[in-house]
Amino acid sequence: FTEHVEMLRAAGGLTVVRDAAELAGWVDVLLRDPRQRQAMGEAAHAAVQRQEDLPHRTAAALLELMA
Repeated sequence: FTEHVEMLRAAGGLTVVRDAAELAGWVDVLLRDPRQRQAMGEAAHAAVQRQEDLPHRTAAALLELMA
């Protein structure tokens, strides 16, 4: 999933946090800032739209991990 995470992060649709405190802080930011939530959602959506085969590749990666 590394490439998927990096693609979303680079597009601005995902933020990587290091620990629970950082996660809590980021969730607080998103709860308080609807524009930030909207921008991240739109960025993630646009990035995924550019990767039409992403669901197939994700499913294949999961199946490979379970094999």
